Amino acid sequence: MGMARIAIVDSQKLSSEVVNIQNDIKELFGVDFVPNFFKVLSNNEDVLSGLYLMNKKLLHEGKLPNSLKEMIFLTLALRLKCNYCASIHYAKLHDLDIGEAEDLVTDISLIKNLLVRKVLLFSIKVMESPRGVTDVDIKELEKVGLSKAEIIEAIAVASFSSSIVKTSLALKVQTDDEIKEYLEGKNIELKVA
Repeated sequence: MGMARIAIVDSQKLSSEVVNIQNDIKELFGVDFVPNFFKVLSNNEDVLSGLYLMNKKLLHEGKLPNSLKEMIFLTLALRLKCNYCASIHYAKLHDLDIGEAEDLVTDISLIKNLLVRKVLLFSIKVMESPRGVTDVDIKELEKVGLSKAEIIEAIAVASFSSSIVKTSLALKVQTDDEIKEYLEGKNIELKVA
């Protein structure tokens, strides 16, 4: 399996500020552990704090449903082949009982909800070719019911998610044991090629 490129800081050596942020992360995510991504980021308090606040504002608040934001994150994690991100966000969607998560892993075109499918395809375009986003793309999202504010949020969520996925890949963050156990307990085998 290997280890992250930058070691996780010993919890006894963390500053009180980092401990507070880690406690906030556990509360925000509703878990009793600090995900490995944030443990690795704990080597740099400013980065940890900034990315945590962005995560909180973009993925847990706002106008779009959190389930759709999780689907965006999972879509981009799969596209970039990040096992860590795909595992944690698939587990979150499974925990939310989002049935379309399995279709998303298999093939986005299987997703029956037109709004969700269009947002996910749009998110891929934002990540892979932001200059390729056109007025027609925006109008298509408006046609399926998104407001301008929701479109801006979708763009921000896609941009943030792809940045986090790339950071996880560069740091070679390993999947949390708690996530592995959750997926195994649900008999879920997620293969990210």
